Amino acid sequence: MAEGTVLWFDSESGAGVIRADGVIVPKRPWWRKRRPVEPEHLDVVVHYAQIQMRGFKDLCPGQRVAFRWFRGPDGVAVAEKVTPLSGPYPPCF
Repeated sequence: MAEGTVLWFDSESGAGVIRADGVIVPKRPWWRKRRPVEPEHLDVVVHYAQIQMRGFKDLCPGQRVAFRWFRGPDGVAVAEKVTPLSGPYPPCF
């Protein structure tokens, strides 16, 4: 499982973004070598239905989480089985 930090999470819409640790994805395919490839960190979309916790499912910015991810049909990285590793201290509102 990968680990990361929550960048933002909107509890009203139930969606947010996680920045994965140690996963760097090039912006362009490897066969395009005309310009240098600048790596970008992998940002993963998370939905509240994939959060593994009881009660009201919410994540706070800066909170550490463990998750699995896959590429969706449109090429976007999507998180599944998201487990909070640290509690929200202080609690987010």
